Amino acid sequence: AQEANLDLVEVAPMAEPPVCKIIDHGKVLFDQRQKMRAQRKKQHHVEVKEVKLKLKIDKHDYETKLRLAAKFLEHGDKVKFTIQFRGREITHQELGRELSERTLKDIAWIGELEGTVSRTGRLHTFLVTRRRDYKPKPKPKASSQGPAATPGPENDPPATPADEAAKDSPKPPKQVDALHGGEETAILPE
Repeated sequence: AQEANLDLVEVAPMAEPPVCKIIDHGKVLFDQRQKMRAQRKKQHHVEVKEVKLKLKIDKHDYETKLRLAAKFLEHGDKVKFTIQFRGREITHQELGRELSERTLKDIAWIGELEGTVSRTGRLHTFLVTRRRDYKPKPKPKASSQGPAATPGPENDPPATPADEAAKDSPKPPKQVDALHGGEETAILPE
């Protein structure tokens, strides 16, 4: 081992006779560290993300919060929903229960309730995890087709009769609006 500038390492000390190998011990340690680092990269640390809702939430805001929660669940994180009561809203506990049930129903395609809905003071909280039977969509890979994949006249789909008619139809006349800095506006037929 000394002649080859390597180390003599005992692999199986309990065997009869003990098994030894002539290897570069530094290289073995380096390879072990690299494998551990690669394993840590592959691991996903599950985080708990919080989405806060109010009783008087607008439809669009509610849908935005649900999309955000679905994105978190798809990534593999857990989502903690918190419904906050403000002022006299605390007297209407049934509205909070209805909102939590509606939220669970709307997110059921990707997530499921973990535990129960807890009601403490002015907050209703519940934890949602990704469904076991949900399979995330595979990420689209960048196409390696090169310039053929870029949009252009040669890659456009064939024109339909409706497209041809739209090309032949007359354009509405333009009118210059002096009040708005000379912007051109189209005069639409009534």
